[in-house]
Amino acid sequence: MITLENDYLRVNIDPLGAELTSLYDKRDGVEHMWSADEKFWPRRAPILFPCVGESRDGKVQIEGVDYPMARHGFTRMQPFDVLENNSETAVFELRENQETLRHYPFNFAFRITYKLTNDVLIQSFEVVNSDEKTIGFQIGGHPAFAVPFFKSEEYSDYEIRFDRSMTIDRHLLDDKGLYNGDTRNVLTDSDRIDLYYDLFKEDALVFKDIPSKRVWIQQKEGGKRLIVDYKGFPHLGIWSKPGADYVCIEPWIGCADNADQPADFFIKDSIVKLASGERFMCSFAVSVEG
Repeated sequence: MITLENDYLRVNIDPLGAELTSLYDKRDGVEHMWSADEKFWPRRAPILFPCVGESRDGKVQIEGVDYPMARHGFTRMQPFDVLENNSETAVFELRENQETLRHYPFNFAFRITYKLTNDVLIQSFEVVNSDEKTIGFQIGGHPAFAVPFFKSEEYSDYEIRFDRSMTIDRHLLDDKGLYNGDTRNVLTDSDRIDLYYDLFKEDALVFKDIPSKRVWIQQKEGGKRLIVDYKGFPHLGIWSKPGADYVCIEPWIGCADNADQPADFFIKDSIVKLASGERFMCSFAVSVEG
């Protein structure tokens, strides 16, 4: 386990999947990451790569060949090398190996950097195409934050707030995790969503091309808040298992397949295409205020 720490926060990252496992506020003793209770969901913050969401029939087709692809890709089960580790910054790297090539026939370097600055944790992604041909990928985060923040509170005491009022629909998923083409209104000239356990009974709230690029979790009466800034990510997922005390705030470049989508990997939603030798970078930030 890799630990970063400053006067505000202490962070733990597991090199398996380069997964954030603890975001501890030293000022009030609050752990902000989900406990990974296996009764509900045994993860905390998997990295999504090279796919976001479900691929139709659990596979992708690249140059006419089918490759098995799990939901959200394979990164969460891959051990990363630690390239840098000091008190406030850690850099992890995954390169192609025998297992990744079984699912994704490309040479690449995927680097994930965690950096603490005061009460902000910045998570940066860098993908380098080390292949001789163009590669493609989707990418995203999936951090699960514990709600409520304090034991004396209830899940329903909290809300999701955005940095602007919006009128926006969610895109609905079928029972296989694929988009069925239907939408449903969630916000009408509003900037907040009340939290309650049945909110996610039909799976994630998926907002494609969302105009807001800042969202936070807070107690309805105000006070402490946990903010996610995700400029550069066109889509946002918000999800929890019904009855579980957490909320995932998921910035995405890419989404799951449609139920009738062809298997061609390179037509996936928002797919990033990199020519040989090119690199791609993006980042999102988590701030703990109050």
